[in-house]
Amino acid sequence: MSPLSTMRHRRDQWKSKAIGRGEGQRDQRKEHTRLRARYDQIAKTLSAAEARRRQLEAQRQALATRPKVEVVPLALQLFFEARISFRAVSRVLAFLVGVLGIRKAPCPHTIIHWVIRLAVVRMDSARACRGLPLEAAPFTHGLIWMIDSSIGLGCGKILAVLAWDAHHHQRESGAPTLRHVRCLGVAVATAWNGDTIADFLERLIATMGRPVAYLKDGGSD
Repeated sequence: MSPLSTMRHRRDQWKSKAIGRGEGQRDQRKEHTRLRARYDQIAKTLSAAEARRRQLEAQRQALATRPKVEVVPLALQLFFEARISFRAVSRVLAFLVGVLGIRKAPCPHTIIHWVIRLAVVRMDSARACRGLPLEAAPFTHGLIWMIDSSIGLGCGKILAVLAWDAHHHQRESGAPTLRHVRCLGVAVATAWNGDTIADFLERLIATMGRPVAYLKDGGSD
């Protein structure tokens, strides 16, 4: 076979192989392009579905979650009305997290902080607290003060002065409850005697006015 014939024969073999390989690669490129387009479409659909799921989840959480301004009164009602401890209030709220829509129940220290803030506000508002003065004591503010001391802050003793309207039994059918009583003042000292209590009462009278009567136990102080 002449060199020209050999060259033509090899060229024809190369052409047939190149054509076969080209057709296979074209088919692979077409399939790859189709699969890539399909993958991109699925990825977009999945991303849109995920964004919609997050939006619906956020809406559900917004509807189901109770705001903090509603949790605080609920905790205070459990403490003042149900008369349970701070730890018990926290445990009750933790047990009712799913029912009430609370993400996390407040700890006992948080509840103590809420109660202290409420007490400060009520003590400030007690300055304007007035009752109807009795005819026998027209120059009083019409309130009865209840005085008592107890161990409440380390080794210190807390002296508290509470007040309620002297005409309570004329207006209400039952005994005074927590909602009828206002705290006028609180003080802490290592010990209380007649002189220190009198000094504290004088400062309260200078701010609040003179009460109709005092109610206390039979303590020597």
